[in-house]
Amino acid sequence: MGVARQNDRPFELPRNPADDAVARCPRCQSPMVVKTIPNGSVCVSCTGYPECRTSGFLPNGGRMIARLRACNCSAGFYVVRWSFEPGSVPSHMTGEMATRENERPAKKTDPDPMKYPVMQKIANLIPNPNKPENSFNIRISHKINGGAFGSLHKVKAIVGDKKVDVMVKIEASDHPSPQLQQEHIVYSVLRGTLGFGSIVEGLGTHLSRNISLQTADGETAEFNMLFLTRLGIDLATIHKRMKLIKNPPDGLHRMNKHTVLNAASQMFDVVKLLHNAHFIHRDIKLSNFMMGIGIDRHNVHLIDFGLSKQYKDLSGNHMGTGKRNLNIGTTAFQSAFVLARHIPTRRDDLISTIYCILQLILGALPWDIEWKAKKESILEGISSPQERGKIYDKFCLKMKQLPANVLFTHFGIYDDYKEFSEIYEYFQSLEPAQDPDWDFINEKVNDCGRRHWGWFDWFEWLEEGNPTPENPHHNYYMDLIDEFNRNYGRAS
Repeated sequence: MGVARQNDRPFELPRNPADDAVARCPRCQSPMVVKTIPNGSVCVSCTGYPECRTSGFLPNGGRMIARLRACNCSAGFYVVRWSFEPGSVPSHMTGEMATRENERPAKKTDPDPMKYPVMQKIANLIPNPNKPENSFNIRISHKINGGAFGSLHKVKAIVGDKKVDVMVKIEASDHPSPQLQQEHIVYSVLRGTLGFGSIVEGLGTHLSRNISLQTADGETAEFNMLFLTRLGIDLATIHKRMKLIKNPPDGLHRMNKHTVLNAASQMFDVVKLLHNAHFIHRDIKLSNFMMGIGIDRHNVHLIDFGLSKQYKDLSGNHMGTGKRNLNIGTTAFQSAFVLARHIPTRRDDLISTIYCILQLILGALPWDIEWKAKKESILEGISSPQERGKIYDKFCLKMKQLPANVLFTHFGIYDDYKEFSEIYEYFQSLEPAQDPDWDFINEKVNDCGRRHWGWFDWFEWLEEGNPTPENPHHNYYMDLIDEFNRNYGRAS
């Protein structure tokens, strides 16, 4: 995405931008128009700015020919006819994403699935002289987060003449289930949207392929890399560290109401923005919500879109919602519908978000608390790890099928968080392709905030800590950032 030019000159707007509206803002319903921002990039932006900051960037290497009315619906959507230069069409506009999963070729099997987590041992970058566009100056330091599909690392890089701290998502070039291309598509579509990271300009070729990296054991392998703006620390890590700091007697650190309300409100906001872009996440969990850094430290961001999928095709029709023998996501955060092998939809993303909120409220997921108390009697005489795993899955499914008010009452949180119980009950009642009622969700969150006098942007790790004469505002989050920069995620 970048500068759009017409006859070698920057694209200019008509004198009356309101007459060139191309859509209605999904937030405030004001007209959205094409604008050229100071750095030369062209975007579709809400005319309600600065009160509303909804925007989306347009592709590089083309020009707008005309805008056509697409329908007479109340939303007032338009079709923008855009002329592209050869080879400049972005991958997310080629129609590839509309291909249904069951029409895609089968992926090759992994001959050695255990070799991919070795990416946590990555030491440094070896520039490839045969690919000058990939010979950029970076130093990969410790790992921030990661799993079986890839890993997220902190990177010191030189962009232009400046040294900057960024993040890089890395996956093996020969991984049997590559996901970085899909992640690149989602970040491209969501570019400039609050609550999401963005691709770093000036490093590599956005999605840099087949980069030679040297691992800690001295061997060299090729990886794909995606450079992203740096964020702070994920909520799962913050929760663990706060538990160590507070040291509760039962080992469960329960976040205070102000923290829960602010985190929940922002979690729902970023999930809504993702769904408005016609994507579902399919792997929402607490470790995939990250706080920002610096002036952005109060904002929650959603990350890790490797499993994300477009839930509507190019015609606006909802894709398949039946059953299939496919397990997607993290078991502990999957909804009862996904555990029963239903195809994930927006409903399941929202239920997973409720589970993240419950983890903040209770100090752990409800089924994990119950499992810890009962697993010895349940697993008595069973030694097979596979059988134990199946029993745990059934135990989780049984608890996730409980009515919302029963679950909240069982753990003694219904009186304090009855609004979230009603939201959870509403999510459980949704049909797979049904549009969520965001007015109802926001109203319930606000009702809970008014009832508890919730403080805006108040997070306990930002408001509590160890102030010093030199820094009277020093807080736990600063300690976590400092510790993270020194030690966290460093390969052993």
